[in-house]
Amino acid sequence: MHEVSQHWGLVLGSGAARGIAHIGVLKALANKGIKFDPIVGTSMGALIGGAYASGMSIDQMEEIACNTDWRSMARIFRLTNPMKGIFTRSGIEEFIEALIGKTTFNDLKYTFYCVATNLLNGDEIIINKGYLAEAIMASIALPGLFKPISNNKQLLVDGGLVNPLPVDVARHKGADRIIAVNVTPPVDRPMKNVSLRNRPKLNFRKFASSSHVLRERLAKFASDRGWTSDEVSNGKLVNIQDKSTVKSPSIIETMTQSVVIMQNQLVRQKLASHPPDILFEPNVSGFQLLDFTDARALINAGERCVHENWQRYESILV
Repeated sequence: MHEVSQHWGLVLGSGAARGIAHIGVLKALANKGIKFDPIVGTSMGALIGGAYASGMSIDQMEEIACNTDWRSMARIFRLTNPMKGIFTRSGIEEFIEALIGKTTFNDLKYTFYCVATNLLNGDEIIINKGYLAEAIMASIALPGLFKPISNNKQLLVDGGLVNPLPVDVARHKGADRIIAVNVTPPVDRPMKNVSLRNRPKLNFRKFASSSHVLRERLAKFASDRGWTSDEVSNGKLVNIQDKSTVKSPSIIETMTQSVVIMQNQLVRQKLASHPPDILFEPNVSGFQLLDFTDARALINAGERCVHENWQRYESILV
């Protein structure tokens, strides 16, 4: 392996399960001798980047990711009071602490920053103090899925809401040359089912249809628009006039697709105003935000992206 002496700032973007592709990019670059400092991450990029900065090896991260099955995900993503968030934080907090323990930012092997959002005013919050696990949890706390993190009169949520690819943060923190990894794909295809694979699906429609009041309101809503009761109860909204059919998405599908649309726009704006020296964009278009059980394919996508673009960037990197 050719050993490269220079250090690069590394930026890992948000993307939920798609962020597992970051491991493949790290693996391929490490095999080329590329070193990183500082490391900046948002959301899933904060989890991968923070674990790496804490000293966890890429092999360890790969092994954990590839041995996570739907039963493991069920333990991590536990349903909770929907007035607070769809999933309780306890499962994912336990998972993060199992990975990195009570590590603080002072204990890290590499300089690391992670990005969160203050829900109270929309400010971007850059965290580089305190317990690493708490910072990562704040960075990945997607509103609606997880309850916000209360911290110093702030309510912290997913950093991807304000900065899904924080190249500007890395530049501001002293990185002269930056490698960024974007795992937010273009929004150019229909939504797919985002439920965890092989996991029994929750029948939200069954719960909703048990409400007499809700049925009455849906009936009036459908009548005003010319939809039949059978079409509404089957989860399809059919306009009798034009015969077009649109499948009604679940709440998680709606939320996650909305996040993808928003972050895609933000990423393009950020890249236009703060371009990195090198940009890797693994092909993750075939994966959904909760496809955590497809880790092997996602890691391969990250590795493949580096290999396919190596000749293009080799003269800059070495």
